[in-house]
Amino acid sequence: MNQRGIKPLIKLYQSRPIPEKLIINSLLLTGIFFFLIYIKNNIPAVKTLYEEIIFHLTNILLASSKFILTLSDYNIQVYGKLIILDNYKSLLLDRGCLGRNLMATFAGFVLAYPAPFKQKLIFIPLGLFIINVSNVLRIIGLVFTLKYYPQYVDINHHLIFKVFIYIIVFAMWAMWISHLNKHINKQNL
Repeated sequence: MNQRGIKPLIKLYQSRPIPEKLIINSLLLTGIFFFLIYIKNNIPAVKTLYEEIIFHLTNILLASSKFILTLSDYNIQVYGKLIILDNYKSLLLDRGCLGRNLMATFAGFVLAYPAPFKQKLIFIPLGLFIINVSNVLRIIGLVFTLKYYPQYVDINHHLIFKVFIYIIVFAMWAMWISHLNKHINKQNL
């Protein structure tokens, strides 16, 4: 497409209201996401790099949880993705426990929402950090539940703590949109 063909498209995009821009951006990001998934699944070097990143993220999450728990005099051992409490009770930290899908969804929403890119570059890492801290707190909560209330581990793992994290992410999105709307309203005054 030549330069004359791009400029009218950009002007048309810029003239659209925020909800329409959000839909357009979401569709573009979805296409990019599926393209990246295709690349990850079909290029061995990319798949290896992805697996290495996941491995390190898992280790950081486990090490952070173990560190805080050992400060509280919990007897914790970590073997691979397994957290062992008091030498016999255990939790398995599976891939879903990393929250990577939630992190991708969070980042995707922030990227899709029409806003200055510089603000997105600040908010996305901050939000991902908060999600990871929440995940560490979730693991600590599960270990606490395993030690004192083992009959509630399943409901806490599959419902209560997931809802807790989703509420945090939703609150961050709401704060993001509220911040942007205040910024837009100040510019329009």
